[in-house]
Amino acid sequence: MKTMLTIGLLLLGLFHNAPALANDDEAGVKFIDSIKALDAFDDAVVKDDVLILWPNPTTQQFLNFERIGKVLCGQHQVNGFLVVWLMDSSHYRASKEVKMLESLNCLAGES
Repeated sequence: MKTMLTIGLLLLGLFHNAPALANDDEAGVKFIDSIKALDAFDDAVVKDDVLILWPNPTTQQFLNFERIGKVLCGQHQVNGFLVVWLMDSSHYRASKEVKMLESLNCLAGES
């Protein structure tokens, strides 16, 4: 539970300053680097309008994908993605097969 609280606080702190990053020419790089700096994620990349996240295998079972999706999708226009894919890092490390845990459509909540 402490891990989830820590991850939640880190995500809120990270994205609270996102509008300031939008003015920077390197906003996309900073956004991805800030995600990678979190203990909850091993890797992140935006490719073909998709934000692909590889959670840390030791914490991925504790992540609240719905909450993470809401926070990240709030940044989709600024950082150039429409969908968030959360990949299964544990499965990949064990089998070298790519498997998705969750796909979140950032446009679904917009009217």
